[in-house]
Amino acid sequence: MKNLAIALAFLMTFSLPVMAQDFDKGVDAYNDGDYGTALEEWKPLAEAGNANVQYIIGTMYEDGIGIPQDFLEALEWYRKAAHQNYKVAYYQIGLMVLEGRGLTQDYEQALSLFAKAGSSVDVDTLIASGKMFEDGNGVTKNYAEAAKWYHLAATSNSPSAQFHLGRLYQQGGHGIDQDFVKAATWHEQAAKQGDLNAMVEIAGMLLFGDGVAKNHGEALNWLNTAAEGVHLEAQAILGLVHEKGMGTAPSNVMAHMWNNIASANGHPRAGENRDKLAEEKKNKKFVDDGIKQPPPTPQELMKLKNTIYYCNRNTLNG
Repeated sequence: MKNLAIALAFLMTFSLPVMAQDFDKGVDAYNDGDYGTALEEWKPLAEAGNANVQYIIGTMYEDGIGIPQDFLEALEWYRKAAHQNYKVAYYQIGLMVLEGRGLTQDYEQALSLFAKAGSSVDVDTLIASGKMFEDGNGVTKNYAEAAKWYHLAATSNSPSAQFHLGRLYQQGGHGIDQDFVKAATWHEQAAKQGDLNAMVEIAGMLLFGDGVAKNHGEALNWLNTAAEGVHLEAQAILGLVHEKGMGTAPSNVMAHMWNNIASANGHPRAGENRDKLAEEKKNKKFVDDGIKQPPPTPQELMKLKNTIYYCNRNTLNG
């Protein structure tokens, strides 16, 4: 049903009035739930070479709308439309190849078909294609190829794609050079659109000056926003940031609070940090708020940096 709705949105105006009349009869029958009559009206148009209608009939066979579901028949009609460079048909065949419906699953062929579909491919499919190369799922792991797919979606203003692209540049390797400036640019764009993972990444980069000028106050703002969105790692990282006094005065009370919140929400390590702080307080090693503390040592900063980046790597939401 979803596919047919997409197909109707792509229909062009028929040049021959009789064809338009036959098509309209099919639409009326379809809307009345008379799918057999709709198919009877549309099939002569498809057999006459109308790619739009060929695609629609393909969706009916793929989804089993008024007829038995038949993936092979659906592919036949999609291919007829694709042979006329009907780009949405390339996309639909690509999905079937990707999922192994009606033919052998083939990731590389699916990617090739998506490339032919061009702008007809939706953002989620572009991201899924990028993930295939990023994770090496069915293809050789290749960050450069993953970046191409993410970039297509990122330039369509997808915050998820912008985050994934930023992460690739942040990590580097597998065919792509590490570039913190590009990483920060993409993470910031995604964060401004509400991507919680990107908020945590740009916060880390602002804390340590990776690709951007250090700005602890701005980093804290991003972490607070992500934490309010119930991002567990943001909550746990706030515990570390308040403990070390980065962008704010050191506060073991605030550190204990954020670790407690993260632990209550299911963070696996925040509870340990909370209990450590409680034990230090019990043993009178707990530094009271308001007492000036020395800044973190380089070793402590590196440990904190690794913790922050490691945290978000292990609880990404896609």
